[in-house]
Amino acid sequence: MALRINTNVAGMQAQRNLGITTLGLNRSLARLSSGMRINRAADDAAGLAISETMKAQIGGLQAANGNAQDAINLIQTAEGGLSATTDMLHRMRELAVQASNDTYTLGDRAKIQEEIEQLKVELTRSAQTTQYNGRNLLDGSIGRATAAQAATSRVTNDSPIGTPGATQSLINALGTPYWGNGAPGPVTTNLAIDLRIEDGLNPGEIAIHVLAADGTDFYIDDFNGPGGGGPFQGVAIGLNMNNNVALQLTFGNGVLSSLDIGKTISLEVTAGRVGTASDKALSFQIGANEGQTVAFGLDDMTADGLSLETATVVGSTDMLARLNASSLIGAADEALRRVNTSRARLGAMQNRLEHTINNLNVANENLAASNSRIRDTDVAHESAQLTRLQILSQVGTAMLAQANAGSQNVLSLLRS
Repeated sequence: MALRINTNVAGMQAQRNLGITTLGLNRSLARLSSGMRINRAADDAAGLAISETMKAQIGGLQAANGNAQDAINLIQTAEGGLSATTDMLHRMRELAVQASNDTYTLGDRAKIQEEIEQLKVELTRSAQTTQYNGRNLLDGSIGRATAAQAATSRVTNDSPIGTPGATQSLINALGTPYWGNGAPGPVTTNLAIDLRIEDGLNPGEIAIHVLAADGTDFYIDDFNGPGGGGPFQGVAIGLNMNNNVALQLTFGNGVLSSLDIGKTISLEVTAGRVGTASDKALSFQIGANEGQTVAFGLDDMTADGLSLETATVVGSTDMLARLNASSLIGAADEALRRVNTSRARLGAMQNRLEHTINNLNVANENLAASNSRIRDTDVAHESAQLTRLQILSQVGTAMLAQANAGSQNVLSLLRS
């Protein structure tokens, strides 16, 4: 066997292996002490990238969970305010029914009107002071969202012509794609209208009443749908006493001839996509990613917003007072319908958000489990690795000592 003192090959090999073992031992100690399998990019570059993406999602899900809970708190605050509004409307309706009875004199009705006036003031005050985190909820400042949507309903209405003048058609099967928050601005819709007068000599005019969800005006800039029975000669928009938005379209010369009496006007309306003039709705971020939001808004619940500002049960004569009181019953019913609709919408939104929170919790749990499998230390496996590396380290140290001791044998030969 050759003996050399200039190069200790066995020592070099033992030293290299001991260095590898030491690196593995240090990595194992770091994993066990931190509880994480990946402590730096070098430990697992791809795993680190995936894990960091998951961590961002987990943080976003947790924040979205908090957002949804805050949104529920806001909704509950608004619902509480509407509950008080409902009570006041019930009382106002009772007073209107009471005042509709002619057993009451004008003086009696004046006293009833005093309470109605106070109720109107309180309706407005309640709507203007129902707040969440300083944000008004019931004064119309967070009007409902009306994102562009498809209205696929189709309505055909055939109406007999009674007397010269306008024929009215109530079209409510189209849903509620036509409404705004009272703020001027253009709305464009692919609304195709086809008007025909069977056997008539002259075209006439039609007044279309589209049910408005919030009882306010909306503004139409252009009808760009194809077809139609003729060019529009004029468009008039207003709010009638039943809180329906009246849209009057005039075709041709706008005159119905007496020869048309007994004939039939056929009106066909097909709605396409519509937009909105204004959108002041709140947006709740209920997801971890961009665009995962839900819009929420409420109508104006002040006395003016509920079309009750001028409500009265008094008049210069008993007949006028009775008619005013009777009209107030209908107005109160309409206001109650709108408030009840808003409360139902609040309840539906709260239920949705509660399900959203459950889904976020499940997604967070699953994502956290996936991230744990990638990044966290398997203590059982790593403990076994640590034991193995500790033994290798001890053996490697002993072998390095033996390799260094082997060179000492050359001295024995030199002494002899």
